[in-house]
Amino acid sequence: MISRGSSPPTLHGRALERARTLVDMAPDALERFVPEGGEFRQRCLLENDAETPETSTPAYSHPSRYPLITTLGLARLLAMLPAGAAADRVRSLMTRFEAHGFATHHGDPEQALAAWLAGTRGSRDARARPAAGLEEMDTQGVAWWLCAHVATGDATAAEAAAHELRLRQRPGGLFRASRAAGHATFNQQSYPVHALAMHGDGPSLDAAARGMARLVALQGREGQWWWLYDPDRDRVSDRYPVYAVHQAGMAPMALVQLAASGGPWHDDALARSLEWLFGANELRTSLVLPERRAIYRAMRRSELWGRIPLGLGRRGLGMLNGLLPGKEFNRSTRSYTYGWLLYALAPLVAASEGSAGS
Repeated sequence: MISRGSSPPTLHGRALERARTLVDMAPDALERFVPEGGEFRQRCLLENDAETPETSTPAYSHPSRYPLITTLGLARLLAMLPAGAAADRVRSLMTRFEAHGFATHHGDPEQALAAWLAGTRGSRDARARPAAGLEEMDTQGVAWWLCAHVATGDATAAEAAAHELRLRQRPGGLFRASRAAGHATFNQQSYPVHALAMHGDGPSLDAAARGMARLVALQGREGQWWWLYDPDRDRVSDRYPVYAVHQAGMAPMALVQLAASGGPWHDDALARSLEWLFGANELRTSLVLPERRAIYRAMRRSELWGRIPLGLGRRGLGMLNGLLPGKEFNRSTRSYTYGWLLYALAPLVAASEGSAGS
C-alpha cells in the first residue's frame, strides 16, 4: 500500500515555463467561446488567419459539458488570484460559462459535473445521486460521480463509486470502458485515476497509482498519451488522434491529484506531455499558438490512413500503427481544453512558484 504524506507536487525549469504559458493564455483563449451577449460557441475552426465559430452542437457532443468543465477550471484559477482586475475578468468568464452550463445541463454525467462544481464552492446542499445505477454507466460517468461525491462530502456514495471503478480495473492497471465494454479511450483511464486519487483511501490510492503507472509505461517516446486501450490485453489499441486536452489537461490532472494525495509524482511524464504540445512531436510544430491565444485540438492521421490502424488495434497490432505516415493537425479548438488545463495546471503553477520563492 502507498504511504501518505508526500510533499505537494511542483514543477521546475522549462516544464514550469510551459505550464505557466498555458495558464496565462487560457482566459484570453476562452473569451472567443462566450462573447458578451452572444450564443455559446461549441468550437472554433482555426484555418490560416481566419477563425470560424460554430454554435451548433455536433451530433456526438453534449452541450452543457464544455461550459461546466470550463467553469470548474476557471474556479480553480480564481482561487489562485488576488483581488483585482484579473480576478474580476475570470469571475466574469465563469458567470458566462456557468450560465450556459446550467441552462442546458441534463443527464447523469452533467448532473455529476454540476454537483462537483457546487462542492468545490463548499456547498453540502448540492449532494445528488445518479438516476441510473453505477453499473449501467460508462467509466467516465462513474469517475465524475465519484468526484462529485467527494466534493460534496457524501462518503457513502463516494465509496460505492470508488468500488465500482476498482471493479473495472484490470490486473495490468488499465480500466474497462464499462462493465460490458473492453476497449477504452484515454479519458476512460485518466478520469478514474484522478477520481480514485481524489477519493484517497488506501484501496483507491493504490488503484490510482497502478493505473497511472501503466499509463506512464505506455506513454509515447515523445510524451504522447495514446487514444485507445485494450485493458483486457493490457496494451494500446490505437495511437491516434493525440489530443491537446489529454496532454495539457486530463493527464496532468490525474498526475497532480495522485501526487497531491500521497502517491508517486511522475513529473517527467508531465514535462514530456507539455513539451509534445510545444513542438517536440511528430510534426516538429507547436500546437500552441500564443499569437492567436489558441491550441489546436489534436494531431491525427490524414484521411488517407484514417481507419486502417483501428483494424490493426483490434488484432493486437495497435503499437504498429504509429509507424504509418500521414499526420496532420485538427485545426479546431474547444473550451474544455482550457478548462481542464486550468483545473490541472493553475494550482500546480501557483504551488511551484510559491515553492521557488520561499
